Amino acid sequence: MYWKWISKCLKKIIIFLDNARVHHSKFVQNSLAGQINFLFNAGYSPILNPIEEFFSKFKRLIKRKPTKNEAEIIKAVEDSFPGFTKKDFKGYIRNTLKYVENSLSLIDM
Repeated sequence: MYWKWISKCLKKIIIFLDNARVHHSKFVQNSLAGQINFLFNAGYSPILNPIEEFFSKFKRLIKRKPTKNEAEIIKAVEDSFPGFTKKDFKGYIRNTLKYVENSLSLIDM
């Protein structure tokens, strides 16, 4: 019943939602139709998460040295850190922001 009250109180707005199943339910969609535009987030994309680029390079650096035991794995991890530069981290952020900017330019707002 409160959906009717909410829909009367709201002006035309946009709600940005993740892709949880409940957000796609007919009840939610129909209850506020006309008052709210639903904008759904894209499915998970590694390019939108800079940590994915870090992990990719991190795994490459570790795999360069074959390891046979826990001590060698720890050593490989420790040895990989100097392989990262400030430029790397700036690049990870820049790549993500560039992708987001390009994506937003496709949306007619």
